Amino acid sequence: MKSSTFWSLLLNPFTRLGGWKAFFIGLAILLITTAVGCFYEVAPIGLLYIGLVEDPQLSTILACQLSVLGVFMVVTYIIALISTKNVRFQDVLGITTLAQSPILLLVLSTLPMKGIANAAISFMKDGDPTALNQLQSVGSYVFIICVSIALVAILIWYILILYNGFRTLTDLKAGKGIFIFIIVLILCDVLSSYLVYLLTNGAINRFAFV
Repeated sequence: MKSSTFWSLLLNPFTRLGGWKAFFIGLAILLITTAVGCFYEVAPIGLLYIGLVEDPQLSTILACQLSVLGVFMVVTYIIALISTKNVRFQDVLGITTLAQSPILLLVLSTLPMKGIANAAISFMKDGDPTALNQLQSVGSYVFIICVSIALVAILIWYILILYNGFRTLTDLKAGKGIFIFIIVLILCDVLSSYLVYLLTNGAINRFAFV
């Protein structure tokens, strides 16, 4: 029973958390994600992408985080107002903020890939043969496959969290809800990527992990 409850909360924490409580928990995780991203030079560059940051500043990483959160929050709020009339702003604020929590795991999971990513960038920019040898080694292939599987698993979990938050706020379910959510996902990813680019003056390296 406890195991079932754990997995249920892991996939849909919004059955227990909402409003200001969800917001403060989500905000704490967002700030931790910002600090970790600044230290390791990694940040969200869109709703569904994590990328490298050149010479990161805390304000740059925070701008990335808030851009991704803000776009998803505004779009979800608009749809929630259309689909249901009694949605509260604090619920939208709390649920959308908490829904960004898996980004922390995405950032942490990309850290083992930084060496490979830097080698790829070095080869693409300078044609460094040492970087090419590193990329072509058998160990690198195995390592990339293992880390990629972990990243995909976390990304799927992240999308499920986003969907459950979206469904909770908009009360859109079944086929119609899934269809609208997919549109929202694509729209928010494009808008947040563009906003990140504008706010950071192109400081984000477009080499993305996921």
